[in-house]
Amino acid sequence: SIRRQRQMCIRDRLKVLTVPKNSLLKQYQKLFLLEGVVLEFQKNALTEIARLAMQKQAGARALRSVMEEYLMNIMYEIPDMEGLEQVIITKETITKGGSPIYKSKIKQIICVVYNPMFCRILYFCLSYNKPESYLLNLFHE
Repeated sequence: SIRRQRQMCIRDRLKVLTVPKNSLLKQYQKLFLLEGVVLEFQKNALTEIARLAMQKQAGARALRSVMEEYLMNIMYEIPDMEGLEQVIITKETITKGGSPIYKSKIKQIICVVYNPMFCRILYFCLSYNKPESYLLNLFHE
């Protein structure tokens, strides 16, 4: 006899997405790590991915389709983003196509010092691991 498979609920899809050793979520995290970037998802973003996959009515395979749809452009952009350390996918990234949260490992502070004899712009590059500062003489008299 032919048995009908029960429809996967959102909770089931979340488990498929996150729990297995080689889950789809972990696969994407490894791809991002190849670029030196940590990929994280807010819980409500994962729930939204599961919900959209459920609408496609294609079982667990729809999860890959939804993930590709929302992560592909980001994956192409990150190699050009210097100092990028972390990408956080939010619900808005999934529902509205908004940008994820990008976190950089380099913080930049520009300080302009005025003096009657010269004008200098100080450029400080602060890394989380090694604070370094650079002095750029852009203009002086």
